[in-house]
Amino acid sequence: MLPVNYTVVDGAIWFRTAPYSSIVKALEEDKVSFQVDEIDEFLACGWSVLVIGSAECPEEPRDIPHDMSDRPDPWAAGDRRMYVRVTPDRITGRRVHPIVASTPLRPVWQDME
Repeated sequence: MLPVNYTVVDGAIWFRTAPYSSIVKALEEDKVSFQVDEIDEFLACGWSVLVIGSAECPEEPRDIPHDMSDRPDPWAAGDRRMYVRVTPDRITGRRVHPIVASTPLRPVWQDME
């Protein structure tokens, strides 16, 4: 698992990577997974989305998003010229909400008396 900056265009996930990266080698597999998580520790909530699908590196410029705002912009340094498109077959996810107590919470020191 490696972090990437991504965009979503017409239902497909796009990101860029180095031509000889471990990500490109993993694209030889029949299926790939792509996961995005968000956690808010202060509010004790978060979510996670998992995409299972196929991935490819389009070689034709016409197959890459035309609008520059739709193109992923990697933060990592180095040669990141390989565009990767993940086409979802299945999307699952989970949202975690804070626990809502049915009874009022008491300070811990009240239990010590």
